[in-house]
Amino acid sequence: MPDDQASSNVIAAVLVEDPDRLDDAVLMVRLQSLEPSSIVAVGRGSGVREAAARLDVGWVAGADDLDLNDEVTHLWFVRDDCEARPDALAALVTEGDRVEASASGSKVLDDADRDHLLSIGGATDVFCTPVPLLTEDELDQGQYDVIRDVAYIPSQSVVIRRDAFRGLGGLDRLMAPDAAGIDFSQRARLAGGRVVIVPSSEVFSEELYAAGLPPWREEAGELRAMLKSYSWVSLLWVLPLWVLTEIVTVLGWAVMGRPRAAADFVKSIAWNAKHAGSLGRERRRVSAARQAGDEELFRFQTSGSHRFATWWSALVAVVRRPVERGEEAIGRVEAGGPGQGILVWLVLLTAWFLATRGILATGLPLGAWTGGLADPGGVLATWAGGWNPASMGSDGPPHPASALLAVVGVGLGPSAATWGVALAVLVGIIGAERLGRTLGLGRWPALAGAAIAFLGPVVAAAGTDGGYQFVFALAALPWVVHHLDSEIGKGWRERLGRVSRLTVGTAVLAMAVPVALAVPIAVALVLVIIRGRLVPLALAVVASALAMPALGPWLLWYSPERLLGPDGGFWDPAPWIAVPLVALGALTLVAGERWQAAALGAVAGTAGFVLARGIAPGRDAWVLGLVLASLGSGLLLAGALDRAGRPGRMRLAGVLASVLGLALFVPVVLALADGTIGIDQDEGVAEVVDYLAARSIGLQERGYVDGADHPGSASLEGPGRVLDAADWTFDRAWLGSGGSTEAAFHAFIAELEATPISRPGAELREFGVRWVHTTPGSPLDVALSGRLDIFRLVTPEGVVFETVDPAPVAGGAAGPWVVGREEASGPPSDVVAAAINPTDRWAGAEQENGVALAGGAGRLEPAADDVLRLAALAAAAWFAIVSGLALWGRRSFS
Repeated sequence: MPDDQASSNVIAAVLVEDPDRLDDAVLMVRLQSLEPSSIVAVGRGSGVREAAARLDVGWVAGADDLDLNDEVTHLWFVRDDCEARPDALAALVTEGDRVEASASGSKVLDDADRDHLLSIGGATDVFCTPVPLLTEDELDQGQYDVIRDVAYIPSQSVVIRRDAFRGLGGLDRLMAPDAAGIDFSQRARLAGGRVVIVPSSEVFSEELYAAGLPPWREEAGELRAMLKSYSWVSLLWVLPLWVLTEIVTVLGWAVMGRPRAAADFVKSIAWNAKHAGSLGRERRRVSAARQAGDEELFRFQTSGSHRFATWWSALVAVVRRPVERGEEAIGRVEAGGPGQGILVWLVLLTAWFLATRGILATGLPLGAWTGGLADPGGVLATWAGGWNPASMGSDGPPHPASALLAVVGVGLGPSAATWGVALAVLVGIIGAERLGRTLGLGRWPALAGAAIAFLGPVVAAAGTDGGYQFVFALAALPWVVHHLDSEIGKGWRERLGRVSRLTVGTAVLAMAVPVALAVPIAVALVLVIIRGRLVPLALAVVASALAMPALGPWLLWYSPERLLGPDGGFWDPAPWIAVPLVALGALTLVAGERWQAAALGAVAGTAGFVLARGIAPGRDAWVLGLVLASLGSGLLLAGALDRAGRPGRMRLAGVLASVLGLALFVPVVLALADGTIGIDQDEGVAEVVDYLAARSIGLQERGYVDGADHPGSASLEGPGRVLDAADWTFDRAWLGSGGSTEAAFHAFIAELEATPISRPGAELREFGVRWVHTTPGSPLDVALSGRLDIFRLVTPEGVVFETVDPAPVAGGAAGPWVVGREEASGPPSDVVAAAINPTDRWAGAEQENGVALAGGAGRLEPAADDVLRLAALAAAAWFAIVSGLALWGRRSFS
C-alpha cells in the first residue's frame, strides 16, 4: 500500500435509500483495496437502522451526524444503488490528495452496459441545475480520462476531505443528494477549494440520479443552493430570470400534456419558503468562508436554463421535420468557406450603397438639423473661441457635433455633410456586424442586426430631426460596445491600443451626443452582469474619463441645460414596432447559449425607448434614446436569427422570433428604395429658407420662423427661431448663450401677439428681421395682418410677412453693414448700430436693442476667447495622440 494511502483514515458513509440494498453496498465497501476505518449507514427510518445493526455497521440519520474524530482524514459518500471497482476509493483518495482537491468524484458507467458513460461530472446552468456534458449513448473510450475541475460531481461516489467537510459545515441535510453535492461543490470553490473528477475511479449504476425522492426535491435543492451561494448582486439578476424561465417551462410542459410540472414548481418554492429560516445562517457561513467571487462559479456554468432547454428539445423534436431542409441550407451557409467573408462584404457594401445612393447623388435633404457646412474652417474657428453667429449671435461655442462634422469637412470640402453621413453609416454597419460577432453570433445574423440598427424602424422614426448627431452617435456606439466586450489583450502595447481605441470611440460618441459620455459605463455594468467580469467596467470608467477632453470648449462652457441640448420632440413609436421587439426579447432571452446579445439588446432598447419618449429633458437625451433603441432592436433581431440558424433545442425559438422580426425589415426595404437612410426633407424649414434666399437683396437680413404649430420649426429651439437670410447650416441650428437683444426681441413678439400695433415692420427692422413665417390663424398672423408697413403672402406651407423696407442686421449713417461669422464690415461711420447680442468681445456699449459699435474703420472683428481656443487646441492634440496610440497598439484590424 502506498504511503499516502497508509496515512489515510477513511469513513465510508453509505447513502441508503433502500435497506434491502445495504448488504451488497457494505460488501462492496469491504472489498476496497483501501479499507475504510469504519462503515456507517446514512438514512432515516427504522429499516435502515435495523439493517445497519444486522450488518454490524454504524448508523446515523444524516451526514452531519457523523462522528469525525481527529484521526479521520476523508469521508467517502457512496450510494447504495451503485457498484464500485475495488480500487475506486484508493484512486479517489490518492488522486484527490495529489491535486489538493476538497472533493473528488468517480466516473459513473451504466451497470447494464459497462461501456456506456453516464457521468463524468460537468457544469451547471446559472440556476444550479446540472448540465450533462455527454451525448446520449456515449461510449467510454478513454476520451475523458484526465482529472478535471468541474462544477458538480455525481452523488454515486464522492470523497471529501475531513477539514473541508467540517470547515464548510458539511452537506445540507435538507437537500436531495445531487442538489446537496452541487451546493457543497459551490461552497468549496467559493472558499478556494477544488472540486475534481477522477476518471480512474469507476463506479457502475443503473440510474444517474438517486431514486426514492420526487424530482421536485432536487429542483428545490438547486434553488436553495443558488440562494445560499450567490452574492446579492448576482441574485438581483438571476432570480427574475429564474422566475421567467420556470414559468415559461412549466406552461410549456402543461401544453405538451405534463401539468405536473406546474405543481412541482409550486412545491419547490413552498419547500424553500418552509426552510427559509435557516437560509440566513447558511449565507453567513458561506460569506465567512468566501475567498472568491461569483465569477468562480460562473466559470463552470453554461448560459440559459437547462430545464427550459430540455422542454424545448422535446418540442423541437415534434416540429423539427418540416424545417430540416431549411436547416441544412442554413448549415451550409453557416459552414461558410473561403468565399463567405467576401460574400458578407459584398452584401454589406451593396446594402450601404442602396441606402445612401440618394444623398450621394443629390446631397442631404434640408432639415432642421441636417443643414450643410458651407465653411468648415469658420465652424472650427467658432468652436475655438470665435463668435457664433447663430440667431442673434453668441460668444459660446456651437455643439461638439458641429466641430466633429467640420473636421470631416476639412478633408472632404463642400460635400462634407453628404460624405460624412454616408461614411458614418458604412463604419457603423461594419461596427454593428463586428459587435454581433463579438457577442458570439453568426455572420449573417450579425449583418441582419446591423441592417435593422441602421435602416430599421427607429432610423425611419428619427428622420430629419435625428440629423448628424443620430448618425454619428449610432456609428460610434457599436464600436464602443465591441471594444468593451473584447479581450483587453496580452502585452502592454496591445492593451494600450485597446484602451485607446475604446477612448476614441467614446470621444466620437460624446462629441455627437455629450450626455452619451456615461453610456460606456452603463453598458459595462450590463456586461458585468451578463459576463461576470469586472474588466469592462474598469475600461469604461477609464475611457469615459479620457474621452472628456474631446469636448474641449463645450466642456468648459456648458451648463446642465446646455449639456442636454435644446428641447426636442419625443418619438411616439407606432404600436406595431413594440410587438416584434418584445417577442424577440422574450424568445431570445430564454434561448440558451447566446442570450447575452438579446440581454444587451433588451436593456439598450428599453432604455432607448424610455429616453426617446421624453423622460429626460433636452434634445441630446432624446437623440441618445433613439440611438440606444436602434442598436437594441438590431441586437434583438440578430440574436433571434442566430438561434434560427443553429441546430438543436433552441432552433424553433429562433424561427418564431425571426418570423416576428421580419416586420422590422419593412422600413429597411423602404430605406433601400428611398436611398436617404430615412432622412426626409423638412418642408417647413426648407420652404422658409428657400424663400429667404430668393428674396434676398444682398444685405444680411433675418427671417423669423414662428414656432406655434408650424411644420418643421417645432424641432428648433424655443417657441420661434431667427434664421439668417440664405445661410442655414447645422452649426447655426445650435444657439449659444442668450443675450439682451434676443430677450428683447422675443419679448417684443410676445407683446405684439397680445397687443397688435399699426406699424410692426419698423420694430422688426430694429432687430434686423425682414421676414416672418407663421401659420394661418396663429396669434402672430392676426397681429401682423392688415398693418401699414408689412405685406402678407400666403404660401402652401404657411403665411409669410415681409417688411416694406430692408432690415440690415447692422448699419450706420453711411449705409448698412454685413455681420459675418468673424467680422462686421461696411461703409465707415461714427457709430454703427448692430442688432446682435452684446458681449465684452465686441467694442462699444450696450444700447436698448443691441450694441453701439465704433465703425470709423469700416471693419470690426470680435476678439477670440483665449481659454476656449486653448481648450480646442488641447482637444485636437489629445485626440491626435490617442488616435495614434490606437493605431500603433493594434497588431491587426479586428
